[in-house]
This record gives sequence, C-alpha cells and structure tokens, in this order.
Amino acid sequence: MRLSVSAGPAAPAPPAGAAATGPDLIAPPTVSGSAAQGAELLADPGTWSGSGQIGFALRWMRDGRPIPGATGPRHVVGPADAGTHVACLVTATDDTGARSAVSAGVTIPAALAPAAPALLLMVAGQSNARTAGVSAATPPDAYTDGTLGDTWILVQGTGIADAAFAPYDVTANADPDNSGTAWGSEAAFVHRMREAGDDRPVYIVKEATNGHSLDFHWDPARTGADFARLEDKVARARTLAPGGLAEVLLWCQGEQDANDEATAAAYAANLTAWFAALRARVTTGLVVVERIRPLGYAPGNVVDDSAGYLRAAGIREAQVAVPLADGTATSVDLDFLPATFPFIHPGAAWTEGKGARGHAAWTGTYDATYGAITDTAPAPYTFADQTDVPVGAVAVSDAVEITGLGRRAPVEITGGEWRSLNALDGDSVVTDWTAGPGHIDTFRKLQLRATASATADTAITVAVSVGGVGESWSVRTAATAQSYRAETEAFTAAAVAQGGQSIVGAQKDALDAFYDSAAAASWWPKVARLYCRLADETSSLLNLVDQTRMADNGGSSAFNTPMTWSAATGWTAADGSRSGISLDFDPSVGFTHDDHGIAVFFATLSDTAAASIDDGGVDEYYLRVLSSGSARLRCASGGNVNIAGVSPAAGMWAMMRTDAATIALHGPDGTIRDVASNAISGPTASYLALGSVEAQVSDAGHLGAAVFYRALTGAEAQDFAATVAALHAAFAL
Repeated sequence: MRLSVSAGPAAPAPPAGAAATGPDLIAPPTVSGSAAQGAELLADPGTWSGSGQIGFALRWMRDGRPIPGATGPRHVVGPADAGTHVACLVTATDDTGARSAVSAGVTIPAALAPAAPALLLMVAGQSNARTAGVSAATPPDAYTDGTLGDTWILVQGTGIADAAFAPYDVTANADPDNSGTAWGSEAAFVHRMREAGDDRPVYIVKEATNGHSLDFHWDPARTGADFARLEDKVARARTLAPGGLAEVLLWCQGEQDANDEATAAAYAANLTAWFAALRARVTTGLVVVERIRPLGYAPGNVVDDSAGYLRAAGIREAQVAVPLADGTATSVDLDFLPATFPFIHPGAAWTEGKGARGHAAWTGTYDATYGAITDTAPAPYTFADQTDVPVGAVAVSDAVEITGLGRRAPVEITGGEWRSLNALDGDSVVTDWTAGPGHIDTFRKLQLRATASATADTAITVAVSVGGVGESWSVRTAATAQSYRAETEAFTAAAVAQGGQSIVGAQKDALDAFYDSAAAASWWPKVARLYCRLADETSSLLNLVDQTRMADNGGSSAFNTPMTWSAATGWTAADGSRSGISLDFDPSVGFTHDDHGIAVFFATLSDTAAASIDDGGVDEYYLRVLSSGSARLRCASGGNVNIAGVSPAAGMWAMMRTDAATIALHGPDGTIRDVASNAISGPTASYLALGSVEAQVSDAGHLGAAVFYRALTGAEAQDFAATVAALHAAFAL
C-alpha cells in the first residue's frame, strides 16, 4: 500500500443507501500549530488502511465551511480566521472508493496576537561551542524524537555562497563544518523553547573550530578567517530564511587565549573590538557569552595547572565586563559541574546545562533561575580569632574560601595584610601579601596576616571587606610569656614560612606536648617521616621529624591530580584516577635494615579496593584497609599479604616488616592484628606515596602517614598510636 497527498476538492460522499466504500480510518487527522496572526497550521491526514494506493485530498474549513482556495497541507492564520474554529477535512481514496474525516480543529482568538518572528540562532567560538566533548556521545531522546520541530541548520555546499538550510538532525548535521555529530548549546536551547510552547521556526548558523583564539583566528580584520566566515554565513542565512528574524548569538570561546600570557592579557581589549565589529557587520541582536570554566587541566592537557588558571581568571572577568558594557549582551556561568574542571572537553550533561542557561538568558529568567553572574557580594565568611599569641609575633589566619561570588570582587583591608590563594591548585599563591586594595576571583581563598601587639594580653583587630561584605579578625597576645621546645618553635615557624596559618594557643600546646612525649619515647629515633592532620594543608604536609621536609601533593609524575585536604577528613583523592602525595622518601636508600615499616592514619576507611600507600608501580610497597574488614599489604615484598576479618575502624593501620621473612599488621590501638610469612624483596622502589597510581582510587580519608627506619615493637606501636591520636584530637574540628 502506498500513500500520496494531493491538493484538490474533497471527493463526494457515497450516495444515500449505498454501501460504504473507501479506506478505513485507523487514526484521525490532526492539525498542529499556533493560533496567532501569521502562524502556520499544519495538517496531518491521519492513518488509513485500504486497497492499493491511498490518495488524500485536503480542504481547510472555517466554522464548518470550506475556506476558498485552502486545499494544501498548510494554512496561514489570517484576519478572516479571528474568532472562528479552523479544521481540516481529509478525504482518502483507494481502489474501492473514497471516505472522509474531519480533524480536531484550532480555535482562533477573536483578538489575534501577532506570531513570534522566526529565530536566527548563531553559535560561534571554538571547541566548546561545537561541543567537541559530545562528538561520540549518544544524543538525548528529546533531540531525536521530533519534538525539536521546525528547526533548520545552514549546511555548506561547495562553499558559503551556495549553502542551504537543511532540517536539523543531531545525529547527522548538527556540526556541519566538523564531524557532523557534535551538538552544541543550540540543541538544549531549542528543546527549552519547545518545552515552553514556543514553536516558531529556528534557523541555526554555526562557526566553531577547535583551538581557535580570539587574538588571531577570530580577529575581525583578518580576511577569510572565522569572523569573516560567520559574517558571510549570517548574510547567506538571511537570504534563505523569512524576513523579520529575531536573532541571538551564543559565544563560547577563550580557552585557547589562556594558553599564552600575551593573548590572555589582550583578551579584554580584543573582545571589546570583536563586539564593535559584530554590531557593525553581523548582528545587533542579543549575544550570550558562555563564560569559560576555571582551567585546572591535569598534566598532559593543554593548559598548565596554576598558570593556566591565573590567565583564565582575567579572561573570565572580561567575559562578564565586556558584555555588560555592550548593553545588548549578557553572560552565563558554566561552572555548574566542578568535576569537569580537569577536562578540556566536558560531555553531554555540561552541554545540556549550558544550552539551558543560554535559553534562560534569552528569555530573561537567568538571574532568577541560576543566580546573577554579576554578583560581587560574597556569602558570609569568617576567620578564627587567635589567642595566646606571643607578643610581637606574626600571626597568620586560616585560609577561607570566598563563596557566593558571581564574578571578581574588590578587597580592602585595615590593620593587617591579605593574600589570595587558588583553591583549585593546592592553595597556590595568586596575590601575595599586601596591605593595599585589590580583587579576588571565584574559587579563591582569602588569608590574613598581622603582627601581634607588643603588650601581653592585648588584642589587635584586622578589618577586611570583600565586595562590600565586611569581617574582622582578632589576634590577642598571651597573658604571660610561655616557652616551648625548640622543635615546636621550629615547626610553627616553618609552617608560617611555607605559607600556612599560625599554630597558637591550645594547638601549639598540644604540639609541644607531642614533642615532649616523642623525645622520651624509644620509637622516636625510628621515625623517618611523620605527617599528621594539623592546622591546615601546609602544616599537614610538613614533616614533624625534622620540621623542614615537605611532602609533595600531586608533584610526582606518577599522579594526575593532587589530593584534596579538609580539616574533617584530612586527605582524600581528587576526582579521577592517580591521585596522591609523595612522602619525600626513597625506600631504596632510606631503608637500610630488613625490619622497617609504614603507617597510615585513617579518618575513614575505603569502600573501594585501591591503595592508600603506593610506590608508583614497582609493587614492593602497598597498603589498603577496607571498610569491609579486609586488608592487603606489601612491605619490601613481591607478593601480597591478604588479611580478612579485621575489625574495621578508623585510626592508625601499620605494616611492619619485622625481619626478612615476616610482616605484621597493627591496628588502630597499635596492637598486632595479624602476622604473616612473607619473604623480603628489594627494596628497589625510589619513592613512597600516600594515595594510588592505579586507575581506581581509594575513597578513604587519610589524616596522614608515617615511615619507620626500623620496625616498632608491639609496645612501641601502641604508644606511638596513642601519642599521634592525641595530636590529631587537638587539631580536630
């Protein structure tokens, strides 16, 4: 059976009393479209079953009467339709005769509203405009089930001059100049339109190529480059699409300019010039700038972790400030999935989110839905006041992340100094100590510094303001002078010198008590490295044994990403694999005796079977303790010792090679939980790490780790565990 549709008068109904002939109606005809002035109604003849080829004749009806000349599949709503009911009479004919059916109709309001103009939707930029991250992904059903409706995309022929609009197909032509299968913000944008009942035609024009910079490729003065191509495409589109188009451009670009100091510094000026040329040569419609994410790409990707972020921060600010100055442009935030920050090309969830935000900006609902990107007033923040500070000492506050900002905010201070740290890059310094005004960007921490009073039991106050939101920090000197061990003074001074906060008051007393206990203990000379969860990330990376060595968070080439520190859980693996901290110890050199050991202090045990101690793939040193009650250890060994049925609990878990043939596992209280025969091998490994170089990472919380030149006895392990636990308790939240 073949179907055909023709325009023409309806076939006459069978004579009265004659047997019914013609096709059988399976599903009735329908009419779709908007009841607005100038809108187009579309008739679907329905589904019929009959003999041979079935043909259709259509007749549009107004209040049950034929509309003169209206015999095609489309009807444009006009003034004569106001206040009437418009439907379509479909007559189906086959070898046996004809049969007719009338569709459900559309009621046209008496006062006709004008139809919304068709939309010219331009998408431009570099790889995250096209969007490269979904080039091999399966598109959502909402983009392939036909609900995107009357949507078209400009596809080139031999060039732009003979380009033509084709029905938008997310599986075939959504990225017409590249792979053809990557869809950008336009898909979610149109989907949101249709969900809101906006069924106007949409004509899409795209110009986006991976790695193209604003400084060079998008320079409006360059002949034949990206800007000129966009200009030519839009001009061609206007000759093909209906007149009176509404226009919006989605701009996603800037990562490439962050690769270079000069192009990053010139970005604001270049974007200003780009807008001026755009307004003169391409469109006066709304421009939605999709602000790039913070750049924190892992080694091996395009942008260096710290420098890339710092350059990107200036570009991010320009992408808010320049559109504001334009007056007919706005910006949207793409930071809504922080897990994507290490990756240059995020996937489908991020792509849909940015399209939804672009649509919200176009409809004027962005601020109410997602928050204003122009907001420079942060959420409330606070610094922990310090007491019992030595007279005249330099006090350093805790580092506090400033949240709630939409964009860069001004900073002012009186009574002290401030600096900003990059929370996405191990708290590396962005703005160093200054008493002057400045600014702070999103994903930054603020830290304060001041010199304590020269008088005992006297407080000084530092006042700071971020975006007009003020806070104060108090530093009070001790009532009486207190003396501390040399190790305590050396450690606290080293922590501040490395950029950490001051350790004062009860916490400094606890640190001093630890050194008192250690000095009297037989286990202290056996400890090579000891890292504990202390005041902040800096002091937690400082070796308690010699007060000079710093563990290296993520610094080894064996790791993709640093670990993340918090006061509650210590060190946890960052998103993704291969996350760890080098313990600054070479087993092949440092372990000179068969007996030696390693301990990890757990805040929480792991649910995943991944290492908490690793030697970078040499496979001589490995330790994991799981919440399921199983443990695996290797200590100068080529084979695993697997232990089941241990009582899972947070605290210290240590593996001690007691001789060339034996390994012992010590639990949180230091007692031996199991002993296994295991022959020594090596060591040849050149370093130890807290973390894992494996594809799977531990989800444990690690308060720290210890390395022992010589194995501890059972009694020593118990005393060591109790002493370290007391120190951790003093620095707990």
